[in-house]
Amino acid sequence: MSADRHGRTRGPAAAVAAAVLALSLGLGAFAQSPAGQQPVFRGGTDLVLVDAYPRRKGRVVEGLTAGDFQIFEDGRPRPIQQFEFVRTGPAIADRPEVSAAQGMVDASEPKSRLFVLYLDEYHVTARAAESLHAPLVDLLDQVMSADDLFAIVTSRRPTDLRFSRAALSIVGRFGGIGAWGLGDGPLPDREQPMESDIATCPGVLPAVADGLIRRLREDRAMIGLEQLAGAIGRLRQPRTFVLVASGGWSLGAPDQTLMARLDTASASTPAIGLLAGTLRTSTASGAPPAPCLSEARTAASDDLQKRFKELLDRARASNVTFYPVSTAAGGAGAMLGTAGPAASAIDTMITLAHETDGEAFVRPDQLAEGLAGIGPDISAYYLLGYRSTDDRNDGQAHTIRVRVTRPGVEVASRRAFVAPSAEDVAATAALNAPPPAAPEAIASALDRLDRDTPDTTLLADATLRGNGPDFVVSVQIPRRFEAAGQWTRGAQVDVSVADEHGHPAGAARAVIGPGERSTEALVHPDGDAELWRIDVRVTGPDGELATAVRLRPGRDSLLGEPLLYRLTPAVAAGAVPVLDGNVSRTDRLRAVWTLAESAGRCTGRVLDLRNQPVPIPVSVSVDRVAGGPAVTANVTLAPLPAGDYVLEVSCGFASGDGQSDVAFRVGG
Repeated sequence: MSADRHGRTRGPAAAVAAAVLALSLGLGAFAQSPAGQQPVFRGGTDLVLVDAYPRRKGRVVEGLTAGDFQIFEDGRPRPIQQFEFVRTGPAIADRPEVSAAQGMVDASEPKSRLFVLYLDEYHVTARAAESLHAPLVDLLDQVMSADDLFAIVTSRRPTDLRFSRAALSIVGRFGGIGAWGLGDGPLPDREQPMESDIATCPGVLPAVADGLIRRLREDRAMIGLEQLAGAIGRLRQPRTFVLVASGGWSLGAPDQTLMARLDTASASTPAIGLLAGTLRTSTASGAPPAPCLSEARTAASDDLQKRFKELLDRARASNVTFYPVSTAAGGAGAMLGTAGPAASAIDTMITLAHETDGEAFVRPDQLAEGLAGIGPDISAYYLLGYRSTDDRNDGQAHTIRVRVTRPGVEVASRRAFVAPSAEDVAATAALNAPPPAAPEAIASALDRLDRDTPDTTLLADATLRGNGPDFVVSVQIPRRFEAAGQWTRGAQVDVSVADEHGHPAGAARAVIGPGERSTEALVHPDGDAELWRIDVRVTGPDGELATAVRLRPGRDSLLGEPLLYRLTPAVAAGAVPVLDGNVSRTDRLRAVWTLAESAGRCTGRVLDLRNQPVPIPVSVSVDRVAGGPAVTANVTLAPLPAGDYVLEVSCGFASGDGQSDVAFRVGG
């Protein structure tokens, strides 16, 4: 293999296709092709769509017909039933943003190109990580078209796929990850329990412990990449382009000598390590064998070369193309505590690229120029569709080979596909089935999510406090003003209360701080009424907003209506009232019910729109506040994808059972 002038190393397959795009099984019809020819794609579990890049002298050969191609599945020829030439749109800087939920939907679309950046934290130094930010951001910004999506993941969270489009989101995602280059950090990383166990193991000397930890880190990098490829394969069949920022991996073989030494440490805990250049076991006896010896043996026995081959198989089956970006940040060379010759870290990255039709960028000094060459390589391709010979739904991998009959043309194409298993078919059918109708209580709760419309002047709610007569008035400035840069300098809130006859019955005042959008006021009404009219007026530098709400004393249920808050990362902000249910993944959600009578045991759960429980913990407590007994539920939102949910809280009372459903919407 040789490097070109951009520092990109090409294998035989990568020389003819830097990155290719494949379309998934049975995804239906596609849009009008650039040539004006309307392709008709039929869906079906046995329809396989294959991307093909025929090239002559490095350029895609246009004008080919279906008759110029041959497709073989597991060595058997298959007739081509679908055919289209596709050219992607031009790269544009002004790409529209999408929500996290919509990004997941768009990522499965066959015409959306997907770019994923994998940050191999433990094999990149802090300095190298910082130097990579600009060229990687520029690459994504320069090659992405209006329909493309990107995600950035780390080796510690390889399947945290959140797709975005806008350029600012690229910068923001890097900012959210923070300082990620840990290659020159301390050994062990105290946040990794297994590393700490090995480093402090009484039976392993420090030099060997360091080598074992490096083996663990390479193993985690391989596992992370394999998990990422698997997650992508479950999400979509089209080709996905994964840039891997790493210093590379040595891929040492299992250390049989060290494994044997560790196996003998059963009756006592001898010290194992390199003494005078020779692997020895000390004669000093110690405590009974520690559990960490088992962990050390696991690290010594890891077959990293086998793990790498499994990664390649998973990537080809998931239609993933890798672009390793060498940072020369460590990982090369033999590791302490390993036996036998270790593979070159750079050669490993080249192999990763070559075996998945990608390119390895091995010259960091020319990284920006090399990355810029990706764009033209992935801008055009042919789509070939055929019916699989295997309709058993056995979940097995099948090889694909494409030939072009014209002389002098080399072709790179999708190499394999995995037939759906019977479980996959059943799961897909269940997923595509219409959701069950939401219970009336949940459907009613969801209405609050759409109350902040472009015509909304001011949002206000009144909620009974305890057994009354006091109540809390919550106020929120609509989002349309925030988008216009208005009502950001703070405001005063005046609340006036009258009974059903219009007689004044109380007043309260609150403040909305600068940069905030909501507040609440506690009202102590004078006397009794069958219906309270509550007028709310907000005044500030931007003018005046007003609305009115009505509150009927008494409760329709044992729990009643809650007060909803979001707890932001800014500690000073405290609990911020939320009237429209819109929160962020960085927030914690809090709902508070003030009760007319004490509650017994309370439970909570989060439901999705199919009325199915979401596996996320809900902390529910029964407390006593100034207004009497109260139930508080807290939910950490970070694990939830963007979307609409319902918080369901149930409590037992002496007079019966009570339940309340509160809808909320998680943004990106």
